[in-house]
Amino acid sequence: MSIIYDALKKIEKKNADGGQSKKTGPSPLLLKSVLLYVLAGCAGLMIASYAFRFFEAPLKQKIPAAKDSAAVVPVQQPLPQAARSLAPETPEPDAEAPQGPQPVLILNGVFSGGKESYALVNNNIVMPNDTIEGAQVLEIGDDYVVLDFRGKKITLRVQGN
Repeated sequence: MSIIYDALKKIEKKNADGGQSKKTGPSPLLLKSVLLYVLAGCAGLMIASYAFRFFEAPLKQKIPAAKDSAAVVPVQQPLPQAARSLAPETPEPDAEAPQGPQPVLILNGVFSGGKESYALVNNNIVMPNDTIEGAQVLEIGDDYVVLDFRGKKITLRVQGN
């Protein structure tokens, strides 16, 4: 009879509380700490993103310097239409030479260091015997570059000279 009596007391007690039982789940302190960590992580990512952008911008603007006190010829960036209007030195192409579109090549600058000369063509550093856009670099002068494209000699000059 005591088991039944205990069960009845529990039912009466439950009814007196309005039928509500204890809530189970995470504590409010745990929820606050998780929210704090998430917000701190987001803030850290934002700060890191701004820092990388700040330090990346100056690196994009740096130009590689020539070695051994090299003489650098300053040039302005020519327009791609100006490069297309540059004609090769040879007046007529040979009938034997294969026909095809000539690559757009822009001479951005020429610099030399000691015995070696370098050229900046299409923003790539080239030396004699290098190949760029299918054209082989034959000669680098003070303000010009001579290239061979499919048997046809092309001379690029620094704009403004």
